[in-house]
Amino acid sequence: MATTPRLPQSWYMVLALTFVAGVVLLCWQPNVPSWVQRLSDKVKPNAWSVLFGIYLVSITVTNFVLFYIMAWLQRLFALHTSESIPDIWSSTFVGLCESVMYPTALLVGKSEFIAFWLAIKVAAGWLRWTGIDTNRSKQGGKLTDLNEARRHFNRFLVGNALSIMAAVVTYGFLKIWTLT
Repeated sequence: MATTPRLPQSWYMVLALTFVAGVVLLCWQPNVPSWVQRLSDKVKPNAWSVLFGIYLVSITVTNFVLFYIMAWLQRLFALHTSESIPDIWSSTFVGLCESVMYPTALLVGKSEFIAFWLAIKVAAGWLRWTGIDTNRSKQGGKLTDLNEARRHFNRFLVGNALSIMAAVVTYGFLKIWTLT
């Protein structure tokens, strides 16, 4: 079984800087330009820096925690993988986008977007999870292959459930501290 590759140190520096920027916005709450305040009347006029700070802290914590939970699940579920650094980066960036998109969908009252996004992700991974050998375009058929395909799908489900839970928590913080 291959181990999950680690992301480069530069990524951890980006996460650390993002976290620090979020904490600075939360603690000092600097004024934002007036054009930002006109973006939505749902956000308290003096809460925009708090909103951005919550997003930045949430993005950092969610990305860091989910990356390591998914690596742990890969070992726990005994998943064989040939994920390379580019494969890990693509998943990382999708997760990064989700940590912004999901709370924003909840914030603007369009939670159905989350279901739409998940449907796209399921459709994209369907062949892998059914145990079909995509290199030979035939059913693998071996029970061990089918079981591993199911474990991959279960890992996917757990990761998405955790991502949605993180979005709900982020939305809760946004609702409490920034919305009118």
